[in-house]
Amino acid sequence: MLALAEAGEQGWARRVMTVLREANQAVATAREAGDDQLDPDHLADLRQRYDKATAWGRRTNRLRDWHDGNHPGYRDPGGHSVVMR
Repeated sequence: MLALAEAGEQGWARRVMTVLREANQAVATAREAGDDQLDPDHLADLRQRYDKATAWGRRTNRLRDWHDGNHPGYRDPGGHSVVMR
């Protein structure tokens, strides 16, 4: 069950990787065709999906349990607790 929970928590990371791979392939295809930019609608779709996945990842990681009880983003380099901005 733990593996399933962890897989669900990190599903956002797989979505980010998928979008980045698709973007890389789209750029390669555009270059091969002699284009110097992606189709604006395709680029907008990639950006929207990337933003959605990374936003989910930020929320997921901020709320997960950490070994010392505090998310690393809530500490400054000196080890003091701070509010995540």
